Amino acid sequence: SPRSASSTVACACSASGAITQSRPRWSRLTRFHPALSILHFDAHPDLYEAFEGNRSSHASPFARIMERGGVRTLTQVGIRTMNAHQQAQAERFGVIMHAMHDFDSRALALPRGPVYLSFDMDALDPAYAPGVSHQ
Repeated sequence: SPRSASSTVACACSASGAITQSRPRWSRLTRFHPALSILHFDAHPDLYEAFEGNRSSHASPFARIMERGGVRTLTQVGIRTMNAHQQAQAERFGVIMHAMHDFDSRALALPRGPVYLSFDMDALDPAYAPGVSHQ
């Protein structure tokens, strides 16, 4: 029997070496899926209001996305470094945070519905990805 539109699975894939590409991709995707969830693997939360005075910095894309609205949930996995400002931003935006220091894969609840996946290589343990750095 034909599948209904509600049971159709669609996948949009793109790859980039720049986290700053998340924001324009997000804008395009939300035209088709207005309530996407984000699953973000990274060592850094990328939630700065402005990093070194730059609101469009590589350290700020998820703050801009969350300010725009339309995000069902932002789940971040692998966070290793976070200062007080980023913690306040995570609380402000209701971010579900899974830091590496207390990571338990059994406690990881994956978002439901359409999901935007962002994967930064520094989410991997440096012991297993020694060539990845934040320079």
